[in-house]
Amino acid sequence: MVSNEILSQASRAFDFDIHSIQFVSNSTNEVYKYIKDSRAYFLRLSPKPVEYEKTIQAEVQWVRYLAENGVRTSLPIQTIEGNMTKVCIEGMEASRNK
Repeated sequence: MVSNEILSQASRAFDFDIHSIQFVSNSTNEVYKYIKDSRAYFLRLSPKPVEYEKTIQAEVQWVRYLAENGVRTSLPIQTIEGNMTKVCIEGMEASRNK
């Protein structure tokens, strides 16, 4: 499972209370459920090198396209900065607080 630091970075990026997060599954990705504004959301964490971000962004854009064109799927949400993905790096908490 990913560290609390990674979960904390994700909670800030997607603006949810880290205490509401629940582990769902682990296969290629780790999936967590969290509650925000009384609604359930799912967070997918992919333990990949930062170089994979463009590939993951393309996948998220494809899912958004499908949802916008009538295919029943979960609609991806944006970070508080308006991005479709967020790179969370172990050790960034410590360097940010210095």
